[in-house]
Amino acid sequence: LLNIVIDLFHGDYVDPSNGFHDIKASGILAVIHKATQGTGNEDPTYGSRRTRARSVELLWGAYHFGVGGHPQSQADHFLEVVMGADPPDLLALDFEPNPTDATMTLPQAEAFVQRIRDQTGRFPVLYSGQSFLSEQLGNAQPEDTVSSQCPLWIARFSDVRPVLPPAFLN
Repeated sequence: LLNIVIDLFHGDYVDPSNGFHDIKASGILAVIHKATQGTGNEDPTYGSRRTRARSVELLWGAYHFGVGGHPQSQADHFLEVVMGADPPDLLALDFEPNPTDATMTLPQAEAFVQRIRDQTGRFPVLYSGQSFLSEQLGNAQPEDTVSSQCPLWIARFSDVRPVLPPAFLN
């Protein structure tokens, strides 16, 4: 499989002088970059990297790492950071266990994605791991959860195809 999209955050090194030129030359078409976490954290490299990636005509996506508590405030913070004069081509919620803060619950994730939809007219992509998402959704059907309206991006670190929860089998 050919990877044509990369996922970055401030901890990933990108050469500040020609890194995005090299990334594009390697066949990458798009970058999805962490923008925010919680209600007050912003990735310090998000803005400058967006400018540099756009300058070489890479598609740009932004994601929010969800934490427990205040989903509407998290969505508002995320949109404040990413929806300026150069809004991203893609919006995403990173919905997975949080090793340092409270983990976002399914009802909080649903409130987050609904707020994004209400403010932008589009649902964000939902990024999660197969086991965590299945655990959160259980046997919920598409009509039971607003998250089923989101495009789904499943973390996959092997060649084994993920098994989707019933909520995404429509």
